[in-house]
Amino acid sequence: MVFDGRSLSRAKKLPLLPDEVVALSVKGLRKVYRKRGFFGVEHEVRIAAGVSFSLSRGETLGIVSESRSGKSTAARCCMRSIEPNGGRIALGDLILSELSASEVRRQRKHIQMAFPEPFASHNPRQIVARIIASGPVAHGVSRHTTLQKAREMVAPVGLPGRAIDCYRNELSAGQRVGIARAPALEPDVLVVDETVITLDASVRAQILKLIKDIQSRQSLTILLVTDDLRVAAEICDRIVVIHPGKVVEAGEAFQSSPLPNMNTPVNCSPPCPADGASATDQQDPNPEITIMSLDPALREKILASVESGFAEQIAFTEELIRFASVRGAEHACQDFVFRALRERGFAMDRFAMDRDAIAAHPGGSPWSEQHSDAPIVVGIHYPQEEKGKSLILQAHVDVVPPGPAEMWTNGAFNPVVEGDWLYGRGGADMKAGHAANFFCLDALRRIGLQPAATVYVQSVVEEESTGNGALMTHLRGYKADAVLIPEPEEEMLVRANVGVLWFRVEVRGRPVHVREMGNGANAIDAAYRVISELRKLEQEWNDAKTGREHFADVEHPINLNIGKIEGGDWASSVPCWCRIDCRIGLYPGVNAAEASKEISDRVAAFARSDAFMGNNPPSVTFNGFHAEGYVQAPGTEAEAVLARAHEGSTGKPLQSFMTPGYLDTRVYALYDKIPALCYGPISQNIHGFDERVSIASLKRITGTMALFVAEWCGVEPIKTWPRCHGG
Repeated sequence: MVFDGRSLSRAKKLPLLPDEVVALSVKGLRKVYRKRGFFGVEHEVRIAAGVSFSLSRGETLGIVSESRSGKSTAARCCMRSIEPNGGRIALGDLILSELSASEVRRQRKHIQMAFPEPFASHNPRQIVARIIASGPVAHGVSRHTTLQKAREMVAPVGLPGRAIDCYRNELSAGQRVGIARAPALEPDVLVVDETVITLDASVRAQILKLIKDIQSRQSLTILLVTDDLRVAAEICDRIVVIHPGKVVEAGEAFQSSPLPNMNTPVNCSPPCPADGASATDQQDPNPEITIMSLDPALREKILASVESGFAEQIAFTEELIRFASVRGAEHACQDFVFRALRERGFAMDRFAMDRDAIAAHPGGSPWSEQHSDAPIVVGIHYPQEEKGKSLILQAHVDVVPPGPAEMWTNGAFNPVVEGDWLYGRGGADMKAGHAANFFCLDALRRIGLQPAATVYVQSVVEEESTGNGALMTHLRGYKADAVLIPEPEEEMLVRANVGVLWFRVEVRGRPVHVREMGNGANAIDAAYRVISELRKLEQEWNDAKTGREHFADVEHPINLNIGKIEGGDWASSVPCWCRIDCRIGLYPGVNAAEASKEISDRVAAFARSDAFMGNNPPSVTFNGFHAEGYVQAPGTEAEAVLARAHEGSTGKPLQSFMTPGYLDTRVYALYDKIPALCYGPISQNIHGFDERVSIASLKRITGTMALFVAEWCGVEPIKTWPRCHGG
């Protein structure tokens, strides 16, 4: 909450306006959620308890309260998009609270909403024109007329004409799309629900001016929902304060804001000199935001907080390891993550992957029967005021299969600490890093601070097989100024990363009894001949490393792995089938589709030269990773901040290296073009038996991450609700 609850006592108290002049009248609004506990005891959560207010035509009324105090629920109850438990809602002369659900839908054109999170509320598969036109079309206006009107709506909200044919994730101005969509039906009342909460001060001022301009042109009545009294004072005629679920104060808005600034980042020294220009397309998206170096006293305080919470962090990591979250079985683990984020007060989003949207994207990997249907989970931290740079912290919960149980010393999903090592499948790759995403933020919270910028904590699946989980967060519209993914990278920054292809080769043979082997054709033998040819292709790709920065000095940067082979039906029959599942790396800049074609063509050409396969060519199917590599070139401000944080936590300069394995950072480097930082703890035996992560290293990198968040995002005091008086 960003205001002093006593401030309104200085304002003139106004009575509610009389019914005959109102556009919207709400009296005694009640909304109660009932929850049955474990022992059958029913609990009530009162979200709105007798809320009353009214708006005259052309007026702007602000509903103000701290987060989770019922203001958004009350606003949505006014629209009947959430059903209230009681009260009277009148839209002009229409008693909205007495209408049936179908009648409410017909009247919805008279009261519309601009939503707080445009990327979550708009269909990512529709262009802006269809997003704006969707409301009028639903209410019977012809598609041609509405699309024409949609084109007329973009200019007044400050969007270029070409934006009408863009998808919403291609625009940074998502709020403008939402504000253009809401008035398209020419409603009497427009509900604006925290539309500017995530914006920096300059963009927020533009959006508020835009709302005022639209109100003036269309004679709109506006109900503004916000937790920032200064925003309400700037645009509203009157303000109603709700806490918690009750109107505790109502008054005239200030025309000039005398309120104290509650959002100044603390313990920061003057700006550091600008870093050198980056040699990559992955630029810092918000160069106008100045990064402030951390005060040494604050740095030590943060590291001490990491230390004090580390035992809890290890216990949390052990809980994650206990989930056997192999591909397709990640649901319970994602539920655990969802609850842990929600308990910490994050705004939550949980969604399924969109198969069609992934297939349409150049970075999407093929969908197979084994593809996971577990949800993606995102927790969103919103600051009181956006002062720093935004950040994505991402991790994956899917793990590779454990293999034979007898080859594990203590069991794959039984976390055990021995000396400096925490053992367990997925502990290193990457549930230790997943826990670090939580506990680097918890370290700030323990000392009364939180990031002064939006932070998205993303938990994905399919990292070990397609990369589609991370891509889905991109398609969902989540984007920030940088991303940090704490994979087990030996306390170093990944400078370059290969792309990866998965493919299957299936060979058919001619089955006969073994006594007549000469008359048959052994499919397994033929598969080995195909493997031999693929090894030649692997060598050719490795020979092409010359002149490739980050790869030329690596002995074998491109690895072909024959990961699985199966075939035949009977030991005494010549096998008539054999399948091999393969994985191969790609240099950054190599097109995945072209590399796939080269593999298919190479297998086909070899088959034509084979005595048997010439008439029985093998099939090649691409059934997993179809991902291209990336280079994180030096010079970004994000890397400079990470380097300072790393040195502050470990006492050593940050090193970088090339890794020949897949990383989700490719999504953000290639498609968001933001600094994509992959950095994490020391580990051993990832994907092998007795996988383990260094406990001391995990503590160090958690300290690095906490320092990085504090400097990159800035910090502010955790918002608290001051005591309010009045009525």
